[in-house]
Amino acid sequence: MDNHILKKSTKKGKIVYYDDELIGYIIKTKRANSLNVNEVTIFKPSIIDRILTSNFKEKYKKLVMIVLSLMRASDTTEGDCVIALNEVARLKDILLHKYHNMLKKEKEVFFLQQLTSLEGQLHQKMASIRAFRNMFEMVQEEHRMGR
Repeated sequence: MDNHILKKSTKKGKIVYYDDELIGYIIKTKRANSLNVNEVTIFKPSIIDRILTSNFKEKYKKLVMIVLSLMRASDTTEGDCVIALNEVARLKDILLHKYHNMLKKEKEVFFLQQLTSLEGQLHQKMASIRAFRNMFEMVQEEHRMGR
C-alpha cells in the first residue's frame, strides 16, 4: 500500500512527499462510498488534536454519566465502583499512551485532571460504602450478642 501526502492546489492534487513511515492518526471509514477507501491518515496536528479532543470528550461524557448514576444510586456496591474505576484507568491509559504524542500538552494535563477528579469521587463513594457496611456489620454483631 502506498503512503503519500497530497497537496491541494487549484487544479489537481500533487504528490509532495512520499514516505512509508509517516506518523499520523488513522481514521477507519464506516462505509465505502463510490471510492474504495478503507482508512484515511491525517497528518496535520491541529486536525488530529480536534479529532482526539472530540473523541475523548465523547468517552468522558459517557464515563461521567456512569459515575453520576453510581453517586446518586442508593444500592451502589463496591463492585460497581471498581468497574467504573477500571473504565477511568482504561481512559487514562488511552490518553497517556495512545493520544500522548498527538494532543497538546495543556489538553492532556486538563483531561488527566478531570479523570483524576472522577477517580477521587469514586474512591470516596467506595469508602462511604465500606463504612456503611462496617457499621451495619457491627449492629448485626451487637444484636447476635444481645440474644
